[in-house]
Amino acid sequence: MANIHKRRCTYSKQKEKGGINIVTRTCFETINEFDERFCGWGGEDEALVNAMNAVFAKYVCLDKDIYHLWHSRGKSASGNPYYQDNKLLHARYRSARKSKEATMKLVNKQNRL
Repeated sequence: MANIHKRRCTYSKQKEKGGINIVTRTCFETINEFDERFCGWGGEDEALVNAMNAVFAKYVCLDKDIYHLWHSRGKSASGNPYYQDNKLLHARYRSARKSKEATMKLVNKQNRL
């Protein structure tokens, strides 16, 4: 059986949230969906939140229990050889997060497969 655990999803101004993001299809398509420059895990959820916040409105984190498939999460590349590249790309999203124009420029630069 998969290693599923329950955790509380609460909002923190100090931390961006990854995990489960629920958005309309129109919003998702407007920001060009998930950035395919991310490989594996590390920063992709936070980049999505940064893009959504810049282009639309501040996300809302519900104070509810969620169920999550556990995976290792460290601050190193031990689980993902692309982790450092992902963190650099996420930093670009963080830098653009207060500007709709800068964010749209960033999401429109995605390389399509």
